[in-house]
Parts: sequence; structure tokens; C-alpha cells
Amino acid sequence: MIEQLGCNAIPLGYRSINLTQAENLLTQTLEWHIGFAQAENILLNSLHGVHWKCLTMGCLLFRAFIAPLGPLGIGLEHFRNILYFMCNKEFALWNEEQPGLHLRTLLFKVYECLSRGDMSSFFIREHNMLKNIPSANVKKVQAYLSRVLDNPVIYAMYAFRNLTRVGSNHYPMPNLRKLYKYLTHRNEQDVLFWVSILN
Repeated sequence: MIEQLGCNAIPLGYRSINLTQAENLLTQTLEWHIGFAQAENILLNSLHGVHWKCLTMGCLLFRAFIAPLGPLGIGLEHFRNILYFMCNKEFALWNEEQPGLHLRTLLFKVYECLSRGDMSSFFIREHNMLKNIPSANVKKVQAYLSRVLDNPVIYAMYAFRNLTRVGSNHYPMPNLRKLYKYLTHRNEQDVLFWVSILN
């Protein structure tokens, strides 16, 4: 079916490890990316609520902690790619009551791929999506993912706090201190360590 829908050739521009060297910019060739927009639309439209929760929270964490690092070559397409593999392997086994477990699995699988420096594309298995990304960039993203995996509750709450609210009457912000206490079963003294994050 994907073969019948075709693909798109997307120019990525010039990506180089030594962007400061002018002569390097003159000699390198334009990089192209093969995208599967129609096939991805079908895949995304077939996702259930639990899959969307996992992807949405993964995107929020990416926007809050990885995107501010600047253009490192690693984007949301890498997170979606891993989600496609996870859904393809066990689509019906996702539990609606454990979205946090699926989010942690998604982040860990991205982390593992960064460790190996290899992430197969869901559409072209022979294509390594990390091939042209400098190892320094990969290590930087991996370090942030490691922090998130060490304490996902706090980082998820921080990412949630950064959401822009449209209108004050829609979905008022929860009391994050109470939420932290409910989620971690810790008392107020333990929360003091995270006051700088939650305020």
C-alpha cells in the first residue's frame, strides 16, 4: 500500500559538522530526505487514544528539553518513527491504564538508538536516520533523555507547565505540588527540592 501512495523528496539543505568553515559549505552537496507524507497520515489516523497520549507527551518533552538545544538534526520524526515500530509490533496490546509505561518505553527506545548511533527508518529499513547527525549532537540529546528517564514525573510536569493555555476559562492549570504528591506519594519536605521547577 505504501508503494502505491508514493513518496516525497524533501531538500534538507546543507548539514555539516564544520558549519563554520566557508570552504566546506562550498564543496558539500545538498542533502535530500525521502518522506512518506500520505502513508504517515494513514498511520497517524489509525492510532488510538493511548498511542496519541504517548506521542503527544513525547512531543511535549522534546519541545521542552531537546528543541531549546538548537538544530541538532534530531527531531520529532525520530520519535514518530520509534512509535510506528512500537505500534507495528504490538498495536492491540497497548494498555489505556498505563500511558506512562508506553511513554517511558518510547523514550528508552529512542535513547537506545542514540546509544548505538543507528535508527532504522520504518519505511526504508536499510536507512539509518542517525547516519548524518554528528556524534556530539547525538550525545547531547542522549544526555537530556537520560535525565528525563531518571525522573520522568518531574520532567513531564515541567513540560506540562510550559504549555500555553488558550483562555483562562479552559482547563485551568492544576496545583502541581499536589499533583507531585499524589503521583510520587512523597510529603511536602520532599517537594521542596523541586520548588524551583514547579513555581
